Amino acid sequence: MCPGAPDDATPCMECPLAYLDAVLESPLGAQLRNIVDLDFAVSARFAVDLADVPYDDFRMLRALHEEREAYRNEQLAQQNP
Repeated sequence: MCPGAPDDATPCMECPLAYLDAVLESPLGAQLRNIVDLDFAVSARFAVDLADVPYDDFRMLRALHEEREAYRNEQLAQQNP
């Protein structure tokens, strides 16, 4: 697992996976999970009224889409130098 881990089952203190797990268990992580669920619902064409989406969630969903688009553009640029 991690070279600095005390054993095979415990991650080291600097482990990015352990940090990610801790963040995902936080209130912000719960909001992020909600945003991912909302993104799925919208892409699967579930009826989602914008009036039912809190503004903070809308902003996070917008950021998710912008980051996803930037990632796609980076991938295309690497494939077509």
